[in-house]
Amino acid sequence: MELALQQVLPGQGAGTSAGAGPGAAGAEAATAAGPSAPAGTTAGAGGPAAGAAAGVPVGSIGGSAPALQPGRVLLMEVLSLVAGEARVRLAGRSFTARGQLPPEPGSFWVRVEAAAPGLIKLKLLTEPGAGARPPADLAAELGLPAGKESAALVRALVRWRLPLSPEPARALLAEARDLPPEAKPFFFAARAWLETLNLAGKPKELAEALPYLLRRPDAAPEGQAALNQALPLLPGREVVRFLSFQAGRGEGEVYLVREGRASPGDGAGPKRLVVRVATERWGEVWVELTLTGKNIAARVSAADPALPALAQAAQVGLAARLEGLGFTLAALRVGQRAVHSILDFLAPAESLTYSGIDVSV
Repeated sequence: MELALQQVLPGQGAGTSAGAGPGAAGAEAATAAGPSAPAGTTAGAGGPAAGAAAGVPVGSIGGSAPALQPGRVLLMEVLSLVAGEARVRLAGRSFTARGQLPPEPGSFWVRVEAAAPGLIKLKLLTEPGAGARPPADLAAELGLPAGKESAALVRALVRWRLPLSPEPARALLAEARDLPPEAKPFFFAARAWLETLNLAGKPKELAEALPYLLRRPDAAPEGQAALNQALPLLPGREVVRFLSFQAGRGEGEVYLVREGRASPGDGAGPKRLVVRVATERWGEVWVELTLTGKNIAARVSAADPALPALAQAAQVGLAARLEGLGFTLAALRVGQRAVHSILDFLAPAESLTYSGIDVSV
């Protein structure tokens, strides 16, 4: 497959692509970067700030390396095909493409094999439509040990749209070496999410935030403070604020979930509230409240099988209390499930504009 790419700049329609480069046989492709792109870099990419805007967070996992360096593995999307020209997305950037195009839109993994001035050679790793590559396969591309542990690490990093590279991944595996096997997926999930925040370059705050997020015995108030001062690196990510409380013999937290890069003093209210309450009778109970104007949708989760029926029975009383406060209970969902942390209620930005999956091998 041979492709010639030209970056689509903001406000620019589909441009005229450069001619296809030298032939590449079988599962390889030749791509021409935008005219302003140096060899081996994403077209138009600048320093670390530009890398973050392109969907490659600048953190200890992956660092600020250009996304189109040789050895990187990227998920390339073909968005549309019209009159022999394709609109594609690669490393968080939009391009127009001409050449040996796939028969229909889809996603496939490619590896950057070589970079020359104005030309990048890609090797096709999967067929079109195979974008959802198993974590174990990506772990193998990284050279990580086979097994559930490596797959859990890759799954966490891919979930949060983080760059992957062998050495940082191996360092995380080593960091989790002494943890019980059942605790490692939650550790990797927490470490990956922390990498989406502006805590990179702040080892003290990062070290304090991790045990607090995992609610370990060594957690300290400094961890809560570090999390409450942190902001996401990318637009479209949710901001979470942590508040602790005591309730009789129990304890808990309230999590305020905001849109975008909101700061505590910007006047923007939370779009969701998540409440965790530790009770003697039912264990941990989690309540998620989603606010839409004056309407509230509630979701109650607990591991105890007796709690869902009790919560359903309390629906009328809850609706009456909310009505007295000027709100309407629009929906109530109750389920039996074990919730491990606030991360179970969060999700990365939906737009693939900020999803530069990036594996260095």
